[in-house]
Amino acid sequence: GPVTLVFYLVPAVGSLLLVLGVSELDHDLSGLSAHKLLSPKRCAADDPLHSPAARSLAAWAILWVAGVSFQCLLARRTRLKAMKMVEAGAQPGGDLVQSLLPNAQEGGNIPKPTDKDDRYQLIVKAIYAGEGSD
Repeated sequence: GPVTLVFYLVPAVGSLLLVLGVSELDHDLSGLSAHKLLSPKRCAADDPLHSPAARSLAAWAILWVAGVSFQCLLARRTRLKAMKMVEAGAQPGGDLVQSLLPNAQEGGNIPKPTDKDDRYQLIVKAIYAGEGSD
């Protein structure tokens, strides 16, 4: 579901894109670039643990764990902030409602439509009016 997407898949894809992008920019890192990744030739390495694929996989795993940790930290922080607001008796939306609608309790700055200037009712009457009632 959405939790899996936010907590695991987004950091995995983001870290993979970051690792491949940095490998493309700096060839001295000996990472797995897109050119090497899509090449039909095998990755030539004397030691498989120090190959470009292994380095890229290690960098991807480290960044993925950091991304998942960051997502968990943000979720915990949001949950604690929401719990504080509920304990304080704040309304849902908190200060956002007050900042967007200064007079939210009184109905805001927009006047409520009356029967004579309600656009929706005027349009409905115009649609269902007879042929010669202009």
